[in-house]
Amino acid sequence: MTGEWGDLITNDRGLRDRPSIAAIGERRTVHPPPAPPSGMVRNDRDAAIVALIDRDIERAANTYTRAAHATVAGLENEGENRDLLGADARWAGHALSYLLLSAACYRVGGAPDRGTARCQEGIALAGDLRDAVLTDPFDRACCVEFVADFEAVGGLDSADTGGGADGGEDAAPGGSEGGEGNGNGNASGDDYDRAIAAYEAVSNGSTDPMSWATSPMAEAARRGSQQIARNTPHAFAWDDLHGSNPDSIAYLTHRSRCKRSQLPLSIEHATDEGYVHPPRGTTEHNNATWRCPNCGHSEVNRIAGEVICLDCSVRMERA
Repeated sequence: MTGEWGDLITNDRGLRDRPSIAAIGERRTVHPPPAPPSGMVRNDRDAAIVALIDRDIERAANTYTRAAHATVAGLENEGENRDLLGADARWAGHALSYLLLSAACYRVGGAPDRGTARCQEGIALAGDLRDAVLTDPFDRACCVEFVADFEAVGGLDSADTGGGADGGEDAAPGGSEGGEGNGNGNASGDDYDRAIAAYEAVSNGSTDPMSWATSPMAEAARRGSQQIARNTPHAFAWDDLHGSNPDSIAYLTHRSRCKRSQLPLSIEHATDEGYVHPPRGTTEHNNATWRCPNCGHSEVNRIAGEVICLDCSVRMERA
């Protein structure tokens, strides 16, 4: 599945010969953001993606922040014409996802304090949604997963954030597995253990975890973290995130185990590279019509009205 909503396939084929992000940045010429294609109106999410393509990380961070606020306000993106603090609250996960991406971009762009602020904002919103708005127990458990994601991306400890949505009445008192942290100052094992415990506490013998894993809240929790990890050595695909048994609650609890091992390393790698890649959109392999001027590949990624290289996220040129 290769569409924007089905960002299930992680491309790491080009890691072995992809030029460094620093090298790309040295060669690029800064231009104003291009106008959208005729007839296309860009929202803030798309504008943030274009900023990433332009290698303007600060602009991307600011625009993802606006995308988050506009989404939760019901003005654009997945929130358009929906009440995300009411009946349509399960779509609010996308606002959390944009805050997560904003935090990642600030951290990668050398503004870690602003990244921390976005993480704290996301943790507060996740806690409010869980405790006062959402009704579906799996959606509420997903808020605990989001809190752990924010702590991982922000390099925060649960003691610094008060634990955010700490599982509450739906979660068991402790994690299902002992968590000893990951040793690099990012999210401790306990944070993701709370999410595991939250899912296990509300499973009630559910035999269809797959249907929840494709729900708006779960999709949002997948998309942001998967984008941060994209095109790094720590990228993860759908099966990596969920495991192999869609009939077991482990299909959901595995999400936290995967993220605990991959997301802190992904944000560290992105910070070292100075870049967060745009998301994977509609892809075309070996399209001879297009060629990347940077790496020479013909792997196409169509996203936000742009045609970019699937491997290094540089705008493609017609061959």
